[in-house]
Amino acid sequence: MSHETPRLRITGEYTYLSSLFAQLHGDKPAEWANLGAKLVERGLPLQPGWDKGKWAWDEDAKDSQAIQAAAAGRVREWLTDAEPPAMLHRDAPWGQAPIEGLPLDFTAEQWALYNQEWGEFQREMNLARRGKNIARGRAALMRFRQKAGMLRAPQTAELVAATVERGYQVLVAVELVTTAADPVSEMLEDKGIGVSRIFGGGDLEAERLKFQRGQNPVVVFNTASAINLQASELMADGSRASDAKRIGYFHQPRYSGIQARQTIGRAHRDYQVCPWSLLFASGTVEETAARTMVDRLLLTSASVDGDASALREIAALFDADWLPDTAFD
Repeated sequence: MSHETPRLRITGEYTYLSSLFAQLHGDKPAEWANLGAKLVERGLPLQPGWDKGKWAWDEDAKDSQAIQAAAAGRVREWLTDAEPPAMLHRDAPWGQAPIEGLPLDFTAEQWALYNQEWGEFQREMNLARRGKNIARGRAALMRFRQKAGMLRAPQTAELVAATVERGYQVLVAVELVTTAADPVSEMLEDKGIGVSRIFGGGDLEAERLKFQRGQNPVVVFNTASAINLQASELMADGSRASDAKRIGYFHQPRYSGIQARQTIGRAHRDYQVCPWSLLFASGTVEETAARTMVDRLLLTSASVDGDASALREIAALFDADWLPDTAFD
């Protein structure tokens, strides 16, 4: 497992706030186009990272949790101390969604498939070939994520089927369609389990309602916002969604902490508690993505002085001990 020093995720997660930061400081928006450089100018302990455009903690901050926490707090104060405040935060009174990590060890056969050249993997898995098969840089990382997600689809389907058998309605969050959403959905349907597919077009609202009314016990989706999948939702016609407890599974980790939080909030809302599990293949690019997602979830909590106690277990799984203990109080 990699133990690289976590980057300050503000530069990646809150780039869209750069114009607001400019306004709060009386600057022109163009002056904040390079957010990392401007944060350094404002006194945050950052330095250029190994990847172009990325920023990491500087040498002093790497080993000091106090410096890291103070940096996140300083950005938070820009927003909360403005007149009027540019940010308000209140933790959900029903608590944060419990999140656990569920790592999977590949078999020797799965490892062999995971390490195959992309074109050979496509042939082996009966995937349609699209465009060039040369994989470099980010494209190579994406293809390894595609491989891992597809190879784990049977295990996810088994886990979801067992959860449905226990009486739950299940949310399965994915990012990719051909190598994740499609195979997981098909495997569940082959088991006789109804699946609402909120991805890839079609009448997505009709699919949502089938899940909400309990006609389909599973929903597979790749949208992080603008849909309600909670138990007992009050519908437009005055009826209620099914009251069956919801459980969520991230079949694929998200690199964005904001999108991960939005995804969690699809069913963990309005006093309805929906626990989540993060699934990933140990030792693959998915583990790096999972660690990134957890780091960013932690920082989004720190950035609003929010409750991070629900992240204690999954943070420990990834040795994410860079936040002070008080973050979990």
